Amino acid sequence: MKDSISNSLDTIVCKTNTDTCSSTQTNLSIVTSMHTEDAVHEPVAYALHQNDGIVITLLFFLFSSLYIIAKSKQHIKTQIKHLFFLTTDHNASFLTRSGRERRYSMFLMLQCSYLFGLAFFYYITDNNNYHSYTIPPFFITLIYMFVIYTFIGVKLLVYQGVNYVFFQQKAHHLWNKSYYFILSSEGVLMLPFVFIMIFGQTNTQTVLVYPCFLLCLVKTLIAYKTYQTFFRNIHGFFHLIAYLCALEMLPLCILWQTLIITNKYLL
Repeated sequence: MKDSISNSLDTIVCKTNTDTCSSTQTNLSIVTSMHTEDAVHEPVAYALHQNDGIVITLLFFLFSSLYIIAKSKQHIKTQIKHLFFLTTDHNASFLTRSGRERRYSMFLMLQCSYLFGLAFFYYITDNNNYHSYTIPPFFITLIYMFVIYTFIGVKLLVYQGVNYVFFQQKAHHLWNKSYYFILSSEGVLMLPFVFIMIFGQTNTQTVLVYPCFLLCLVKTLIAYKTYQTFFRNIHGFFHLIAYLCALEMLPLCILWQTLIITNKYLL
């Protein structure tokens, strides 16, 4: 009798232990599956070099820039010479821009717009918050490019009107050629930095250093050429400051605010 009772008790204890082990294993499997689901749904860190559209666009701009440089070596040498030295031996062929020069200038300004838009997007998103946008990054950079390119076009129209009213036609044409050349060069000089930024995973705190340096260099060249062409007398320095503040610095601040507002609408 005692043996049967002890056997039955052992059986109950074994069943209890088995149930406990099975419930423990079930709980562990549930917890493991929950962690697995969380890992699946967790957003993966995104990098711009993983976007095929952006990479293909950058490669297209790279090869196009190399082609333009190869086809315009003599033109580049002439423009650099006349950018830093004011000469009076300009003939009609120099004052007028050929169709090829116009196409190259407009393309490189479009390239400049895209590269600055891409740098702005890289900086504003901190390279980790791309999932907060409802639009793919490639199309966002195209929107920024459109905003910057439209800004450049409007500014060029304002420059044309102001220079046509206040300055001589010959000086106006000379300044135009140098101004287009400076903007085109800006698009080429921005290209190496963007490649380093995208493929080198540059720290976002240092992203603005090179673009700001390039902008300062461009504005300095524009100021020098404007002073050399339009304001060479003793009172021209004050007119130059007013001219550049109204047509360069103020529009630049407006562009920055426009990009910030555009970014808020895209979120």
